[in-house]
Amino acid sequence: MINFNGSTVNSTISHYGKKRTDMLDLNKTSTICSYCHQDPASEFSDVFNKTSRTNITHNGNISCSSCHGTGRLHDTTLVNMKGYNLSNCVACHGKSGFAINKLDENAINKSIHANLNNASSILNGACWTCHSNIITAPENHPDIVKQPETCSTCHIEDTLNLTQKLKPNHLTRHTAESSQVKAAAACILCHSNDVRASGKTINSTVSHYAKYPAVDTKDCVSCHQNKEIGKKWSSPPDPRDTVRLANVEKKLVSDEIWKLDQNYSIAISEADKEGQSAWIELYYNAKPVKKELVTQGDSFKYDTKLVEDGANKTIIDLGISDIFYGGTVSLVTFRGFVPKHIHTETSSVQCYTCHVRDYRSDRPDGYRYLVLKNEEQNITLNRLDIDFSASDKKTMYSGESWDLGSGYELKIKDFGPDRAYVLLALEKDGIVVKEEFVREGDYFTYNTTSNGVEITMLSMKIAGMFVNG
Repeated sequence: MINFNGSTVNSTISHYGKKRTDMLDLNKTSTICSYCHQDPASEFSDVFNKTSRTNITHNGNISCSSCHGTGRLHDTTLVNMKGYNLSNCVACHGKSGFAINKLDENAINKSIHANLNNASSILNGACWTCHSNIITAPENHPDIVKQPETCSTCHIEDTLNLTQKLKPNHLTRHTAESSQVKAAAACILCHSNDVRASGKTINSTVSHYAKYPAVDTKDCVSCHQNKEIGKKWSSPPDPRDTVRLANVEKKLVSDEIWKLDQNYSIAISEADKEGQSAWIELYYNAKPVKKELVTQGDSFKYDTKLVEDGANKTIIDLGISDIFYGGTVSLVTFRGFVPKHIHTETSSVQCYTCHVRDYRSDRPDGYRYLVLKNEEQNITLNRLDIDFSASDKKTMYSGESWDLGSGYELKIKDFGPDRAYVLLALEKDGIVVKEEFVREGDYFTYNTTSNGVEITMLSMKIAGMFVNG
């Protein structure tokens, strides 16, 4: 114990303070907390690990002992506050409480965490969950220097079975559960866009006041292809403004066409007799876009804007390593990069085909897609405009038409003289794309081109014919 022989409080503490276990005044009626905790210039500042922690002035003019009590404070952890129910967080931290960090209870009750741990009926339950990582009333006040639980504690790590589990850094709201739509942005960056009030930090703002986001995450293009909206949602990249290149080596003969992905193609118009240079022609959708005389050892490059307001990007960079002149036929050896995949999709439905695995015909809003190309990771899908299954059947009468969807229509035009075959006509938007006599037991097939790849759009068997008259 301390001998109270000093004539003043200061002299008593300076001579005997190091042996004290409490900080009572000379009359033992209250604790002189302010000597150390509200006067960082005092003699006792150097006993703290961080002197900045000595200057504790919260709660305005309220006495420290009002909450923490008096006597022997340094022998115990300062967590039990005199006269307050520790499970009733809003008594101190609500709008009418005396704590410095106050919350808007009404805004929390309308937030995304309104029902967390039955918080709709007991708002304190939500506080316990994030600040103490428990679902029942705490016995002690949370450590004021401890950070609250993060979003991942509940939504990813499965620590508390309180709410929906989400995949790390993925969007799952409004998309199929098995989708793997990665989002690089942290939870708070998106959820801070829709809040009912403001906290001291972005983390406290989101955790206490965030609403369900107004953005519809199944509408991919609204964020990824709209810069103004995208800025609000962590500026997601526009996939159309990126290109994946392939490293290639190609020997091209002058009478051949080198078909590249994304509807580009390259041809050699002519080479000089010395084999020192050659005219290289580049086409896009069968239209010439560049013609250049390139010397052996130099490069043929092509830059273009992938989106209207984007920067020019090099999508073709081919070095000419060798030129051979053979009179009527020449050969050029290319080494370099050509486009492997460029996003041209402008609708969210097109995004689903690759990024949402369950977006297929087995879903109510799904469609079947045909794989046009499957080269390692370069997969191109195309929706089937005419979608038949092997079990589909249809009986048609003379002069009748069949609406196949997507603008296609099948018509019976006529029968052969011996009634052994039928004349079928397939129209696309009113224009005949194929007309053919088909015998009973044979197939009527229609091939077309999709994204530069030839596919069979329609193939159906004439199972039987009946002619009356």
